[in-house]
Amino acid sequence: GDSVSRLRGGLDFGFALPFGNSSVWLYNAAGMAGGERSNSLASFYFGGFGNNYVDDGDIKRYREYDSFPGFEIDELEGREFGKSVLELNLPPLRFEEVGSPGFFLGWARPALFAGVLTAKPADGSERRTFYNAGAQVDLSFTVVNRLDMTLSFGYANPTVYQLPVCGKVAVDEQVSISLTGSAGEDFASVLRALGYRMERRAPLPPKSAAVEAVETASADATPA
Repeated sequence: GDSVSRLRGGLDFGFALPFGNSSVWLYNAAGMAGGERSNSLASFYFGGFGNNYVDDGDIKRYREYDSFPGFEIDELEGREFGKSVLELNLPPLRFEEVGSPGFFLGWARPALFAGVLTAKPADGSERRTFYNAGAQVDLSFTVVNRLDMTLSFGYANPTVYQLPVCGKVAVDEQVSISLTGSAGEDFASVLRALGYRMERRAPLPPKSAAVEAVETASADATPA
């Protein structure tokens, strides 16, 4: 089979700002891939915020090397790429009396970001450059006094420096909504605390061949 080689690295750094609990970060990544150009594995792919609607991973996945809000997931590709994301984390807004003891809002934290991605497509065409800018607001709340969750709202506006890029690329604003910390056993524990119980039912017995034949004949019959 075809062999594929990939090399990727990153360098992230930041510093705190003089006003409370705010910071600036710069996330950098670069990579190159080798192999047959027709092999889809011999390229890097980018796009999207990277969060699922219901998730248990990182909250700010737009920092990842393969995310690029403003474009759909895997919409952009390149055998060689360089990417930088500048992020400004603003001071959080803290809440004292929002909600009830079983469901209360702790804080809201906004962040602004802007990114640039340059990539050389696998078809050998000229290198393309993409830009985006956006924001994300994370709302942290606690459910049933013990389970911390974060509801995130994201927005991004992309720009393509040069067209066409691998055929047609849609340039549209993108919105993201994600609930983090609610997947798997954690979410099941919330349902149990609210009084829900899981009921296991035995599967229905398979229909006999005679019954299936009668049902098929009834469906195909034409009324007189």
